[in-house]
Amino acid sequence: QVTDLVLLGIINIGSAAEFSPQVVVGTGKELGIATVEIHNFGVEEVVEECGKPSKNREGYVLWYPNGLRVKLKYSEYVQLHRVVTGYSEKSVWELLSAGSDPMASLGDGPYPPEFLEFVRTTRDKLNSKFAAAADRVHKCFNEIGNTETRKEFAAKALKISGEDSCLRSALFCLYDKRDISDSIWKSLEPDSSKSVFQQRGEG
Repeated sequence: QVTDLVLLGIINIGSAAEFSPQVVVGTGKELGIATVEIHNFGVEEVVEECGKPSKNREGYVLWYPNGLRVKLKYSEYVQLHRVVTGYSEKSVWELLSAGSDPMASLGDGPYPPEFLEFVRTTRDKLNSKFAAAADRVHKCFNEIGNTETRKEFAAKALKISGEDSCLRSALFCLYDKRDISDSIWKSLEPDSSKSVFQQRGEG
């Protein structure tokens, strides 16, 4: 039996008439092609079922003799779909800048492998950029060296940072013995909020 293809429907090309799900299942068995599972549910039963845990299932399609189809999704699937399709590089950045691990914040899936890979690689990339930026701040701070007044430090910080306001802010954080994380994360904020799937669609 062919398992990587699923026979969803059969249409008579000449009359444009659609065959019933029972005919589709029977034809699938004859051809050795997988088909969808048929349930004799009423609308209220399906709605009630979709409110239960999904058990990794997406939902149901209501079929009517006139060809009308209505999709009903499990609530868990809808929530999962909302997370996956709305997740972007900026989403990962927001969690990291707040001190959270994006992978841990996802909770239970199941999530598509490509989505998890996107979150993981984006997290690692941003963490690497953060580490490099923090190292640069400390090197610049050490290069400035000891200063007698805040005014003298400000002059040297302005000279060494140039137009990089985030670096300058981080240098003053070190001078005031404050955490530099916020300044660095601000400098790493992604420009786009487009989701991973929107980005792939443009590629």
